[in-house]
Amino acid sequence: MVSIGNRQCLAHRIVWKLATSEDPGSHQIDHINGDPSDNRIENLRKVTNQQNGMHRTRAQSNSRSGVVGVYPHKATGKWEASICHNGKSIFLGLHEHIEDAIAVRVAKERELFGEHAPNR
Repeated sequence: MVSIGNRQCLAHRIVWKLATSEDPGSHQIDHINGDPSDNRIENLRKVTNQQNGMHRTRAQSNSRSGVVGVYPHKATGKWEASICHNGKSIFLGLHEHIEDAIAVRVAKERELFGEHAPNR
């Protein structure tokens, strides 16, 4: 945050405006590498709220797998992989090994989200 007069502004939005002369308006400014302290212009991009959500890499603190969309299946004990796209949950299968479930999830992220897929 940066204070300008009595107004609080997000530093990455100021960097974007200075570098591009473009007001991001209702768009968000995303940190490509996921580091919110890295405000280099080459690490910033203008995205919609939905695109910014696609870039989420941090699982909840109580996650057993440490990866968003990969968790143990209650009935079988196998690892379940899923992903949400356009408001719909997509089941990506049950897997014996966590590494397989993660690989399937990462591949689907890249397929669906392209350049907005998380950097893993």
